[in-house]
Amino acid sequence: MTVTCHHTHTTTYGTTMRCPDEPNCRQFPTRQNRCAEDYEHEKYSVTKIFADHEEAMRTDITTLVDITRQLRHQRISAARYVEMRAQADEINRRWRTGPYARHWQDLVDACHDWTVIPEVMTHMLDGLLRHGGIGISEVKLRSLKQARTLTGHNPVRPRSV
Repeated sequence: MTVTCHHTHTTTYGTTMRCPDEPNCRQFPTRQNRCAEDYEHEKYSVTKIFADHEEAMRTDITTLVDITRQLRHQRISAARYVEMRAQADEINRRWRTGPYARHWQDLVDACHDWTVIPEVMTHMLDGLLRHGGIGISEVKLRSLKQARTLTGHNPVRPRSV
């Protein structure tokens, strides 16, 4: 079955044309023939889709860190161990093979680094924050902050008198 795109778009010259990607269009035609409305719709859609995935990723890393902590520090039965290990493996597999694998790996690496070299990570994150996060994406910056929190390395704030 062939799906035909029925979108029309105003070009930069003000003429209207059918979508040039027909029949492969998935609502967004090629860049040179998009109307402003499509750009805004795509920008919102991509941002919204990633925001939903980022929220799920951050929830899953919290679950994964909790499972890992329990596996390392609590006495649990062999059956419970296998169940928890399978859950952790499934979370990892899902994110490592998905479209946001790079973001997932950055988050996992940040958790590892905060666990192993917290002084270096503190110095690095303080420097990034002092300079407004220049040179790093907002997603990666949020990952560094979340990893700091998950590993128990929140900054100590002086108490006000």
